[in-house]
Amino acid sequence: MTTRQGFDLCGVRELRVEDARRWRDLQLADTRLRAPTMSLAYLQILDATRPDVRIARLSQGADDAFLGVHIRNCGWTAAGLLFNDWQGLIRPQGSASDAAFLAGAPALTVGSWRGDAEGLPGGAVDAATGYAVELSSGLDAYLEDRRVHAPDHLKKIRRRLRALEAEHGPVHVCWPDPSRAAREQLLAWKSAQFRRTGRHDILTSRWLQAFIAAAFDSDHPDCRAELATLHAGDTLVAAEIGFTGLGVNQSWLAAYDPGFARYGPGTLLLHLILQEAPARAIHRVDLGAGHGDYKHYFGNETYTVLSGRYAPAETDVGEAALHRFARWAEHQSFPGARLPGKALRRYAMIAACEPTLAGRAKGVLSALQGPRAQAAPAT
Repeated sequence: MTTRQGFDLCGVRELRVEDARRWRDLQLADTRLRAPTMSLAYLQILDATRPDVRIARLSQGADDAFLGVHIRNCGWTAAGLLFNDWQGLIRPQGSASDAAFLAGAPALTVGSWRGDAEGLPGGAVDAATGYAVELSSGLDAYLEDRRVHAPDHLKKIRRRLRALEAEHGPVHVCWPDPSRAAREQLLAWKSAQFRRTGRHDILTSRWLQAFIAAAFDSDHPDCRAELATLHAGDTLVAAEIGFTGLGVNQSWLAAYDPGFARYGPGTLLLHLILQEAPARAIHRVDLGAGHGDYKHYFGNETYTVLSGRYAPAETDVGEAALHRFARWAEHQSFPGARLPGKALRRYAMIAACEPTLAGRAKGVLSALQGPRAQAAPAT
């Protein structure tokens, strides 16, 4: 364990039993913290597949807070970063603010930070809206709410379900689906989508491949990966990987057969997942932040997430200044104004899924060469 002013660092397996128990008790006591990817079980999956995972215990007065991080030379990165839609401090309700706990910590990079109302002031941090489906009042109450607030959406889904069934056979969802072949098909669809759209193909990362395998091997009740699949007759149409635990399902990676695009298979799958969730004691399905009208139509709850670089003590003036410049430039009209922000986001994605310097260098080279240079997923 490493001890510094204001915080301690330890390996995931070095966390004291009483601290692990405290961590789970804090999660169960606060719905804001009750998510699979904020659990200790999620950090254990990460820790089994990469060497840079640590737990920070931060102190503020008589209270302690916990945070899973990746250790980098230029500071900390929230655990999981771009592969974790729910980041934040595990801390007591009514305790000091996030900023107060982090005051003595190194610079912190976040991707989907769900903190308190004060946020992370002073950093190069942007806010976005996230969406969730809250089912604690029951499925019927949720559907009635959607009939009022998004009536055309439900009608469209039912119309597409009828069309898919009429043209391709009985429609059904399998969740959880143990099929390894279906999982591999999902990853192949997603990889092709990344390459087709010119985005960094994260699924070529050997670390991410190992992480996905370890997440599916986990049977921990607080966090495990599950595959949900949509079928028409005997044909696999769409699939999604999500994290389930603590009564919550977090959508993560979804794709579908492009030949069925006109049916909107992703929304059909999500609709059927919601039908099944209450029977599995899942009271919340989290859709995360980002673009997509479907999140607005499905979501009956919104929240704010923060992303960017938070440097409370200005320990990385250069990098923080670079992030601030990129944020400023994206609101300007000069040629190439969006390029700095785009480059930073691309590198953040590469760094998040490539733990080694060699892997990051390969990812950067691939990005510079363009989408055709994206390699097929390693075997």
